[in-house]
Order: sequence, then C-alpha cells, then structure tokens
Amino acid sequence: MSNPPPKPAEYLGHNGPIICYAGAWASWIDQNLIMRTAMSFPNALIAIIGVEFFPPLSKLIKNVRHIGYKPYETLPQYIYCSDVCIIPFKINGITIAANPVKMYEYLSSGKPVISTDLPEARNIPGVYTASDSASFIFWIKKILNKEIIPDSEGIKIWLRSQTWESRFQNVIEMLRKTWTDI
Repeated sequence: MSNPPPKPAEYLGHNGPIICYAGAWASWIDQNLIMRTAMSFPNALIAIIGVEFFPPLSKLIKNVRHIGYKPYETLPQYIYCSDVCIIPFKINGITIAANPVKMYEYLSSGKPVISTDLPEARNIPGVYTASDSASFIFWIKKILNKEIIPDSEGIKIWLRSQTWESRFQNVIEMLRKTWTDI
C-alpha cells in the first residue's frame, strides 16, 4: 500500500503489538495455540477477524478480541495495521491439504506470517512454520522484537510468481511427466 490506511476503530486505544488472524473461527483453528499465544504476549492484542462458528475466546482472555465479520475490501486495513499475522490451524487431514488464501493476503500486505506446519506454508519467503506451540511463540517473539526482518524483495518476487498462468504451467509440466512415465 502506498498510503498507509488509518488504524481500524477496533485497534484504537491499543498501543502494544497486534497479532492478527483473518478468517473463519471454525473447527480447524487451534484454540489452545491462540490461548498460549495470548498468555505469552499479554501486552499484545490478538485480533480475530471473521465469522465465529465456535464460542469466542475473548470471553476468557482479555487480550483476545473477536472483531467479527468484516467486508473483504476492508481486510487490508486490518492486516496492514497489524505487526504479525498468524495461521493457527490444527494439523489434520483437512488442513495438511490446505493452501490458505490468507497467506497470500498477509504477504501482499507486507506482513510476516507465522503458521502451524502446513505443507503449503513451508519454504515460502516471509512465512515461518512452527511444529509446536513453543516454536509458534518463538517465531512471533522474533518478529515482534525485530530479530528477524523478512526479505521483502524475495516475498515480492515469490508473490509475482503465484499467478494462474504459472500454476497452469506447473499442471502442464506434471501432466507431461506423468504422460511420459506411462
């Protein structure tokens, strides 16, 4: 974004770091991981933006705020005004096959991403994968303390390569390989 957007109303009055999750609050979210993250960063606001399918943690933990559904066009404002974005998915048969769109949205806003160890999140510039809650918290701490600065140029190059054309070419290449192996 060339001109930074104003801080969303839900972020006003909070002067500490903001850790953002944008997406449905559903069965694939590791709520224990969110609770541990909130307890590890008591001065941070854990902002959860999206539809809730489960009871919100904000009733249990004071620094977790369920902002609720926001129109898609307003999401960049929330993401941009956050310090780090997270993908706190449980690891199961469904999530290991997921390629979360939010990862692209977060990276497009220039934000570092901490994700549970999803195969599609591995080896992507600006995405730090965690195999357990301790490493998830470790990566957030490193980002918030500015001990790690994501390679913004590498992220931009990677994002430019994520077009439908390049994906189509990958499918064609896989089909060619499969066809010659028959």
